[in-house]
Amino acid sequence: MSARVLTVSVLVLWIAACGRGPGARKGTAGGPARPPGIVVMSEGAQKQAGVVVEQVELRLIPEMVEAPGQLVFDEDHTWHIGAIVSGRVVEVKAGVGDRVQAGQVLARLFSEGVHEARAAYRKALAQLERARSQATYAREVRDRTRRLLALKAASRQQMESAETSLTAAEASLSDATAEVQKARAHLTEFFGLPVDHNAHGAAGAIPADDLVPVCSPAAGVVVRRMVTPGAVVSPGQEVFTVSDPSTLWMIANVNESDLSEVRIGQKVQIRVRAYPDRAFDGRVTMLGEELDPTTRTLRVRVLVPNPEGALKAEMYASAEIERRSTHPALFVPESAEQEINGQPVVFVRTGLDRFQPRPIRIASKINRMMEVSEGLKAGDWVVTRGTFILKTELFRSSLAGE
Repeated sequence: MSARVLTVSVLVLWIAACGRGPGARKGTAGGPARPPGIVVMSEGAQKQAGVVVEQVELRLIPEMVEAPGQLVFDEDHTWHIGAIVSGRVVEVKAGVGDRVQAGQVLARLFSEGVHEARAAYRKALAQLERARSQATYAREVRDRTRRLLALKAASRQQMESAETSLTAAEASLSDATAEVQKARAHLTEFFGLPVDHNAHGAAGAIPADDLVPVCSPAAGVVVRRMVTPGAVVSPGQEVFTVSDPSTLWMIANVNESDLSEVRIGQKVQIRVRAYPDRAFDGRVTMLGEELDPTTRTLRVRVLVPNPEGALKAEMYASAEIERRSTHPALFVPESAEQEINGQPVVFVRTGLDRFQPRPIRIASKINRMMEVSEGLKAGDWVVTRGTFILKTELFRSSLAGE
């Protein structure tokens, strides 16, 4: 380091540490004198440089418990979709990242079970037609016997026999109708296949499409796809996972020493590397039942609303959980801090166009605020934006003074 730079560094350190100097320094010819350790900047220049000044106040700012963790899909809004029958995948209509709606077909399967269900349905239809014909015939016999009995051409015994036959035929018709409904429900509700009906409501032609659809139970995004066309699946085998990313979970790891500060329902602020200047709101919904024996931390689940979709599963995150206790202190934004020769300083406004660097002692940093234990008092006006411009001007004026 040259002797000139060393001299300037010592001078700046002295200015930052003391913030005062003898009387006034000689200015340029005809210009105003500038006190040492003072940055003079007109109001117009301040506005152009983006200088922002805030008043120091005694505040109650809660302390935070910080816990690292990771974002995962909300299992309460995640659906693991399995195959309902064994079969071969014929068509896949959705991929990872696709947004799907409730009931949307994700894939279609060919299954032998459909043919068996179709055959059972046809058999039930045929039995229904026979039962309907038998019931119609038994009703006609009963009505004819009733007329003959009125004419004294039939006996009471014949009338009772006709009534019994009609009752038995109607019972068979009822059973056949139930079997058709059962077979139809097996096709429509279990396999998800349509069954056509004619205008009179009777069962009609059977659709030619016998491919079993795999449908999404809710709206969301496909996050996993485990099949391709041609794959053979078995009942219960997971083929898709769909999740609604409008809410996520954060699994935070809270230190054992901080557990007394955490409770269900507590508000939490979530921060991720992708958005360093933004905090996301969350709420504690579950506390784990056992500590990790290695890290001595407890898994805490935080529900994080994500309506804009900015957050993504598997992001690393940090949870800031508010402690129950707070304490009053002088706080200024972290953006007010500058460093001169290893000493933290802030620029205090001493006049409309004058700023003085003042050394401070930082007790702690909480929620992007600095707790200042020495160097400031309530009522001081501190620069919170544009401090680097003032620091540059301080060095420039120090060099010009030499």
